[in-house]
This record gives sequence, C-alpha cells and structure tokens, in this order.
Amino acid sequence: MCSAGTETASWGGNAPRGTYVFWANNSPSCETARSVSFTLTVSQGNSIVATRTGTIAAAAESQRFSIVH
Repeated sequence: MCSAGTETASWGGNAPRGTYVFWANNSPSCETARSVSFTLTVSQGNSIVATRTGTIAAAAESQRFSIVH
C-alpha cells in the first residue's frame, strides 16, 4: 500500500492459541521513497494488548514484535 491506512486481521470468535508476530513495512514499490511513521496496535476485544510506534526508512520494515495468545 502506498498511502496511509489501516490494516486489520480479525477472527469471528477467539483467535487460535499461539505466537503472533507483527511489523510494519514501508513498501519499495511506492513512487515516493521516504521515511514514514507507523503505529501498530494489537487488541483483544476492547482491550489493547500491545502498541508499538516508530519510523521506517524507505523500502524497509520495522522491528518484528511478538505476542503469545
């Protein structure tokens, strides 16, 4: 995606037990190569489980974070 936006992954019921890894990616296919800010929020129901913020260089990805469910 080459514009700001929100991406959501969800389950109709409870998410399967396991380790989930999440990160942000600043796609190299975008015409304007520049650093961007990001916010990652992981929630369960109405509760926020984890939040990470940072800046990603052009054509790079953020550090990977994991949570165990």
